[in-house]
Amino acid sequence: MASQVMASESFGVSLQMRAREVNDSGNVEIRFVGSCRELMRNPNGGYTPIHDNFNYLSIPAAFIRVPPQVLLIPEWHQRYLNSMLCLRLNLEDAPLRATVAEHISSFALQHQAVSRFGGYFMTVELNFFHNIFRDEGSSNPITSLSDRDLAPNGGASRSAIIRLMEKGSFVASKSDDQELGMCSICLEEFASSNGAEELLRLDCSHVYHRACILPWLYKSNTCPACRRQVD
Repeated sequence: MASQVMASESFGVSLQMRAREVNDSGNVEIRFVGSCRELMRNPNGGYTPIHDNFNYLSIPAAFIRVPPQVLLIPEWHQRYLNSMLCLRLNLEDAPLRATVAEHISSFALQHQAVSRFGGYFMTVELNFFHNIFRDEGSSNPITSLSDRDLAPNGGASRSAIIRLMEKGSFVASKSDDQELGMCSICLEEFASSNGAEELLRLDCSHVYHRACILPWLYKSNTCPACRRQVD
């Protein structure tokens, strides 16, 4: 089962959602994707697409697991997903955040209702697209796409994010628990007992859940705690 929907034309955001059946659990994996589309200005003053979209950045944003007991009651299911999505999506614009959450939760409920196994694993790509405009007959873009432009909403550049992921990614050991404390974005302690939490240390030495800090860096190029730039 798959769906693609425009979440907000004005914000340049679309959603692509896919789901498959699993046994008695609800799982939502969300990724932020950046893409470009190239448009040519025509004699009438409008713009015509001349190239298909292409992706330049894809980062994990959130993973949400719906408790089995919540799946049994549609009202609880939708309320739980909406609240968790609004909390974890980390989008500054409240109406956009609510619209995206509503689309995702509605799709999840539709799939769960027809699932033979009572559950679903859902993959969501939240696509932010960047326009490159050209004048007709010119090969020079009106707006160029540099590494700095590969940073929607004023976020960190692609090269900076890749460098941080290569240099600063790690999984905490039990001995690190007391030293690391909590993630200042979600305000949850780093639980090495869960074993699977991937963390990211910035150049300023502040540590965050990777699923928390990457969406932040997608829209800001500074550390949430000390405001040091990551570029």
